[in-house]
Amino acid sequence: MLAVLLASGGSVLATTASAVDPRVRLISPAEGQQFAPGDKVSVVGEIAPSLQATDAGVGLRGLGGLTLTGFAGTGFVASFVIPEFYAGPLTLQPEAYAGRTVLGPTVTIKVRPRTPPIELSVINRHNYPALAQPPERLAVKGLYANGVE
Repeated sequence: MLAVLLASGGSVLATTASAVDPRVRLISPAEGQQFAPGDKVSVVGEIAPSLQATDAGVGLRGLGGLTLTGFAGTGFVASFVIPEFYAGPLTLQPEAYAGRTVLGPTVTIKVRPRTPPIELSVINRHNYPALAQPPERLAVKGLYANGVE
């Protein structure tokens, strides 16, 4: 069990959260979607009608929570601007209040720094150096300042 404060619409609700429930979920942004500091992120959530939710929220790990701009009982919307100082993974957790706090599955987005990477690595699925031949695919990983990949 986890104690959670849920703030929305000017009210703060303190309650005990249960295990992750897929009936509360984020539709947008998508898992792994990339953003940069200063980007506006639109958040859209969905709540199963069976929960009969009376409030909702979205937590941003390490940055606090969002104020919803729309709550319709079965869905919600919000948006936020990624702080200029932030880079790395950012995890969003949807929440609904239905007599108790119900936490949905998390979505983690990637926030890449505005500066170019300090190191690039080419990843080949083979364990030996070779030139790529079509249709082989290569992945490139960038290492940024402060260890952000």
